[in-house]
Amino acid sequence: MAKQGSFGKTAMFVVGLFAVVFFVYQFISSSLDKETPSEVVNDQYEQMRHDGVPRFESKLIEGEPYVLKPSANHKVLIINFWASWCGPCVDEFPSMIKLVKHFNGKVGLIAISMDSNKKEMLDFLDIFKARRENHFIFVWDPEMKVADQFGTSKLPESYIVTSDLKLIKKVAGSIDWMDPQVLSMIEGLL
Repeated sequence: MAKQGSFGKTAMFVVGLFAVVFFVYQFISSSLDKETPSEVVNDQYEQMRHDGVPRFESKLIEGEPYVLKPSANHKVLIINFWASWCGPCVDEFPSMIKLVKHFNGKVGLIAISMDSNKKEMLDFLDIFKARRENHFIFVWDPEMKVADQFGTSKLPESYIVTSDLKLIKKVAGSIDWMDPQVLSMIEGLL
């Protein structure tokens, strides 16, 4: 009788082990079929190259509505996500302003602030005397809705796009926009 109970326990153990192995196999194989986050991001950027960046509606820093549309005035646009509290954003902002001025209207900047405090954002722009510059559009996105549409998760992040809003290049992190290589790349797009 003791042997029958032992056989039953062994059989139950084998069936249970088989079930665990089966479910683990099913989980792993279904995970392999799914796209990894980097594949999803790459697909998103490929779509932006083909179809253009997301057309968003938001508000300018003064409160007026703003809708991203293809540009009749600029051959290249830089869509930059930034915040006044972001050290790398502060570092790159002066060179970005110089770059736009350097190309004298051929390049435009759409700077999208993710600041939650409007006064800090406006003070930041006043320090750089950028609020009243031509070829600059300043959008306020405190709820990060526009950033979510672009898949932006780190600051600063910039999208260099054509006048019809097709993605040319994404720049993650702070760069010197007046670097000769950057200037050469932008010149090549004009």
